[in-house]
Amino acid sequence: STASCVEMVAPVVSAAESGHDESPQFSFPDDGIDYDLLSKARSLCTPQELDKIRRERNRMHAKRTRDRKRIFIEETEEMIKHL
Repeated sequence: STASCVEMVAPVVSAAESGHDESPQFSFPDDGIDYDLLSKARSLCTPQELDKIRRERNRMHAKRTRDRKRIFIEETEEMIKHL
């Protein structure tokens, strides 16, 4: 179960302590990637949890690769239109 995995959590600094007026809490983008799973302490995870983490990382890298390719194709097509 994922409950046996311990999460690594960064301390939250208040706005007054950081000197910033905006909200100090960081939120991950809503891009379908399970960042909570990826932030687990690997040394305390079961082999099944490590497999799940590996699959999620692979999914994340594949998505980023597809996004980079899509952007490259769009920019190339735009450049060709202007030639």
